[in-house]
Amino acid sequence: MKNLQKRNSTVSQDITNALLKLMKKQNFNEITIVDIVNEAKVGRVSFYRNFSSKEDVIKKYLDEITNNFMKESQIHIYRDDLKKFLTILFTHLKNNFDFANVLLKANIIHFVEDEFDKMFSRNIVNYKTAYSSYFFSGGVYKVYYYWLSNGCIETPEEIANIVVSFFKKKGNSN
Repeated sequence: MKNLQKRNSTVSQDITNALLKLMKKQNFNEITIVDIVNEAKVGRVSFYRNFSSKEDVIKKYLDEITNNFMKESQIHIYRDDLKKFLTILFTHLKNNFDFANVLLKANIIHFVEDEFDKMFSRNIVNYKTAYSSYFFSGGVYKVYYYWLSNGCIETPEEIANIVVSFFKKKGNSN
């Protein structure tokens, strides 16, 4: 059983790597499952044993990146200083610039927005924290989207300072 799980994990990684490689060369909408399995050197059955669609490949990969980041960084939106939290988050996002840029060009960057929502909503305890979590998630995602669209020119620290400054101006109508 362990060998089958390991083999499925390797096949899953091969499929993911194949899709990412293809996305660098051709339009996401033009990539077929046949293209992916040929690039990964696996059968169609192996693809469908692991994924339901090419979008599912990307979503699972993003989920894996997010989960690994959360475990490794140990950051927490409500526990950590906001600037520290945002600097760590934007550093992580900049480290994944190439992948995000592929998603942006494929017009599927909104999958990252879903990951933001999952990440920020992990600590919802009531409807008030739900509203604030989704508000914050949406705002940070839109800042990230703009930053990514412009090539991530500013440093993660500069972006964190910009976002923190929004909260310092809270209540100021200017």
